[in-house]
Amino acid sequence: MSVSTGTLWRILTEGTQLAVIYYPEAITREALAEQVELLAPEGRRVVRATDVGAAFADRDAIVMLLVTDEAGAVETLNLRRDELIDRTAPAVLFLLCDGTGEQKLREAFALASWIRGREYDPTRALPVDVEAARGDFVGATGWSPEAWLDAWRRGELADTTENNLRGHEARLLERDP
Repeated sequence: MSVSTGTLWRILTEGTQLAVIYYPEAITREALAEQVELLAPEGRRVVRATDVGAAFADRDAIVMLLVTDEAGAVETLNLRRDELIDRTAPAVLFLLCDGTGEQKLREAFALASWIRGREYDPTRALPVDVEAARGDFVGATGWSPEAWLDAWRRGELADTTENNLRGHEARLLERDP
């Protein structure tokens, strides 16, 4: 998977209680919500919510907070942060890039430091070192991207979400496709 997609995968699978996904416009927010649904671990329920209170109600589901009042949601999450500690799946707050919610998050120092490293912003991703990414791919799979794709195309690898993401990553890293 790409570095960017890998960050989102990690956020959804590593026991994070709260994460933030930044989006540049409304249409992108919907596409990112769909990506969360696709990357969610198998068997993990995903809930779309328009009220921040959902983050405190269902601790075992990935709760996507698609709220209208993003600044108010940040304020609530900041004030009630300790109530999120027992979550087994992340509450994922979607914030408009440079919007009022992101501005409020910058002012909520405790919350901002608590979620550091659990933020996903595909528009602000760092450039990828392709050779390092190829090395990481080989380290994770034991195969070059080209060899992995050959096995995938021959049907030798299971049709799983993770392998579909790996296939996408392999295609991005493939030399002379």
